[in-house]
Formats: sequence, structure tokens, C-alpha cells
Amino acid sequence: MRVKLAVQVLSESVSSALKYLYNTNPEYNNALATAEFCQYFNRAFDILNSRTKFSKAPYGKPLSLKTLEKYGQFTEQFKSYVMSLTFKEITKKQGCALSKEINIVNHSRNTGFVGLILDLENCIQIYRTLDDKQLLNHGYMLTYKYSQEHLETFFSAARGRSGFNNNPSCFQFEHVYKRLLVNNQITASCFGNCGILDATTILPLEFNATDNITQGSSKELTDHNYIESSVSLSNYVEDVVEYIAGFIVKKVKQRIDCLFCKNILIQKDPDRIIQFLQFKQWDGCNLINPSNDVIFICKCAKAYLKQYQTELFLKTKIKQDIYIDVFKNIDDHISNQCVFNNHREQLINLIIDLFLKVRLRHIGTRINDDVFKSSLRQKFTKLVTHMNQ
Repeated sequence: MRVKLAVQVLSESVSSALKYLYNTNPEYNNALATAEFCQYFNRAFDILNSRTKFSKAPYGKPLSLKTLEKYGQFTEQFKSYVMSLTFKEITKKQGCALSKEINIVNHSRNTGFVGLILDLENCIQIYRTLDDKQLLNHGYMLTYKYSQEHLETFFSAARGRSGFNNNPSCFQFEHVYKRLLVNNQITASCFGNCGILDATTILPLEFNATDNITQGSSKELTDHNYIESSVSLSNYVEDVVEYIAGFIVKKVKQRIDCLFCKNILIQKDPDRIIQFLQFKQWDGCNLINPSNDVIFICKCAKAYLKQYQTELFLKTKIKQDIYIDVFKNIDDHISNQCVFNNHREQLINLIIDLFLKVRLRHIGTRINDDVFKSSLRQKFTKLVTHMNQ
């Protein structure tokens, strides 16, 4: 089992997705409890894996005087929550099935739950001890440095040096260790249990242009109708495309300089918030609420991509149908600009290019997963430990 993939299930994204389904799909009317479970454990993992002082995640900041009280309160809440978790155990006795509720911390398989509580309490206690003895040079403590992932990363690198041999001999391990010392490159496989999150050295060994857009004035946005297309998008797909549109706006703003054009990419109506942002926003989060025009372009691009995946010049097809309907309030701004290379033209090109790039990369990844579903190494890794055996 890949631990890093299993832990990703208990994430803020999964919690947000369950809350979204709870509000949009009646089949998920009991999903709030699972969403709360994922959220609690995700925050616990974030506290125990802080690796930078400048993290923007609400629970990803290191232990310091600013976060000590907040993390202490969460630890107490998390402890109370875990202590209240129960499950039904079904036993068969004399042909009858009997069920009884058992508290999770009183079960024989309570290691993971009790271990997380102890980890949180111990990290806070370690910080207080180091702070009292004035051993914290920078005033904060990165909890990731106390995890065992560095050792896991080293073992993954050692296995990779010998063809991912699960059972090396002493002679083989000696040569692997020498190669790691000489090269001083501890790089774990992307298919291992643990991923590299920082540049921690395990074996220290010393050896002797986008065209810029100018500024202008601003006006209010206008609504428009969707293009008639034979391909219809479900409500879920439309919500996903709206969420991606916020990412597109972020990338476009990095490539242009015109303040007016930057402003028309953002939603002006405070009551118009896309579905996913309602579950993903927190203090310090910089997710962008895109304008109606950007959402319209992205939805049209998605519909055309779904209908004409094998077509060349797909961007030209999209532009032909949407050019007149979007960014109508930019007419005065582009009145003195070139007809064939004005700011509207550049904005539409950037939005379509970035959206198609994101979606085509996703399609390519899915095709690769289907083609390379399993390899011989994965199939025979427990049967064959050496070449030609």
C-alpha cells in the first residue's frame, strides 16, 4: 500500500467535495459526518507536517508563540472527537448475529487514532520544553523535521539503486551505500510510500515574453447567453469548469500588465460566488472568483473540446463563436488599438490556450494511466528479487 496515497483521502479537498455533494446530490445526505472526519484528520496531519515558516494553510504553519494556543485548542478538540468515535462490531453467536457499539480507542486496533493524539500532544510539549530552555534559535519549530520520512526516503533510494530489490544481501547493500555516498544524491522514487517535501540532506559528504497590455479605464460587466451546442455539460462539470476558471484568471493576470484588463477578469458581484469556492475559502486563501466572461469562455471551450477532440484549429472554432459575446465593456478601451491584436483578442487567446492546456494535459495523463496500467516490475516484485531469476 502506498501510504502517501492513502493519507490523501483524508484531506481538505475530499472534505470539501463531500460537502459539495451534500448540497447538490440527495444521495449524499449522510456525508457531513465523513466530511468532518476528513477535515479533523487533515488538520492533524498538517500540524504534524509543517515544513515552512511561510505556509498559507491555516494549520500548516510551524509551532510558535502565535500558533501554540490555536494548535493546543485543536488538539483538545481532536482528542474529544476521536474519543467519541464508535463503530458497530458484529459477532455471531449460536447462529445469531449480535452487534454492539465499541469506542474506537478501546479497540485492539486503536494504534493510529491514539498515536495521532499522542503525536499532537508530544509536539506541543516538545515546543514548550525547547522554548523554556531557549533552544529555538528562530522562535518556531517545524514538525516535519521530527517525522520518519527521511529514513523512508533513504530506504527508497537504496532500493532504487539495485533495481528495487526487496531483499538485498550484505554485499549488495554495501555497494549501494557506497554509490549513494559517492554521488550524494538521495532521490526517492515517485512511486514510493513517502515523497520528498524539502531538501534535507541525509548523507552529508563534502566535495573540494508575453506582449504587455497598457492601462486604461473600467466599466461594469454584462451578461450573455450560452452558445447553442450539441454537447451539454452537467451541473457538476459546470461547477468544476468554474473552479478551473479561477486558476486560469490567476495565470492570465501573471502575464498581462493592464490594470483595466486585470479588473474585468474578476467577479464584481459579491453575491455571485462559485460553488467550490464556498467550501475552499479560508483566512489567507487567495482563490479567485472569475468573472462571467471568463467562465463563459471556459465552458464553451470545454463543450467544444468534448465535441471536437480530434479537430485541428480548435481555438479558432471557439473564437469564431464567442468573440462578439464576451468582454463587451472593453470596446472603449480598445478603440485606439489594432483590430487584429487588441486587448480583447489577447485576453481571449490567453484564456482559451491556458484552459485547453490544462484539459489536454489531464486527458493525456488519463490515457497514460490506461496504457501503462501495470508493469512487469510491479507484478513480479515479490516473486523475483534479482535479474534473470
